[in-house]
Amino acid sequence: MSVRRIIGPSFLCILGFVTLAGRASRPKPDALTPAETARLAAAAPSGITAVFRLESKSFRWGEGPERGAVYLFSASDYRFPGCLTIFITAQAVKALQAAGEEAPFAFSGRLVEVKGTAKRVRARASNTALYADKLYDRTQIDVDSANQIRIIPPE
Repeated sequence: MSVRRIIGPSFLCILGFVTLAGRASRPKPDALTPAETARLAAAAPSGITAVFRLESKSFRWGEGPERGAVYLFSASDYRFPGCLTIFITAQAVKALQAAGEEAPFAFSGRLVEVKGTAKRVRARASNTALYADKLYDRTQIDVDSANQIRIIPPE
């Protein structure tokens, strides 16, 4: 009996076990990224309900009838098609502040998890000389309650 015949099947068995163990130990994504969300929301007119995870790259306060509300953006340019926008209502901002979060400053530059429905919405670009009164489509999640959003602590 040759050594090759004995080692061959044993080696393949061990290799298969290590491969399966490696697959089992990989964490499964439990939240959608901004890119996945934008792609899926574009194909679902009624929106997609899920858990979403993004790094808040920028924010701005709501204006006019949205005064007191906050917009968080996953990209520094909020008009970027792959940007995920989180609209936190004024009521939710007050609830977050009452719970000790300094919204929106606490979210800036942090990893954030949001529960809700992502939809494609038509929005007006903010009034700058370059983009005044221009419309664009964005993927947006509305946050009406403080328990819909949380900061993911760094590992």
